Amino acid sequence: MKRFSLLTMLSLVILAIGVIAGRASIVSEAQETNYIVIEEFELGPDQTINEGIERLSEWVRIIRDTGKHSSVRLFLHEWGPETAIYIVSETSDWSAIGTLFADLLAEIPNLADQKWGFAGHSDNILTEIPVE
Repeated sequence: MKRFSLLTMLSLVILAIGVIAGRASIVSEAQETNYIVIEEFELGPDQTINEGIERLSEWVRIIRDTGKHSSVRLFLHEWGPETAIYIVSETSDWSAIGTLFADLLAEIPNLADQKWGFAGHSDNILTEIPVE
């Protein structure tokens, strides 16, 4: 059986602690990931901008009230070919994105039965890449 000196054993322990700390650091960084959800709603031909803003403002308030998103804002597309309104929300909890529609349904139970009035809808989810 090979014997290690005290200095060698101490070095191995320090190395092991460094590896474990490094892995813990990677795990904690993964838990701090931020996501941005950009929901685009294109206005329908019979819908006014104010009608779209009124409806989506209600949705923004509901999403804010869940407390699952650090920021929820409403934007109007000012320049370009679309006439669209955007809900932009930020969260560090991936599951909050998955429950977004369920949260709306909880507050507006007949939402799925309502006419949307929007010509189109799309979602984009962005994952932040931390840069130091």
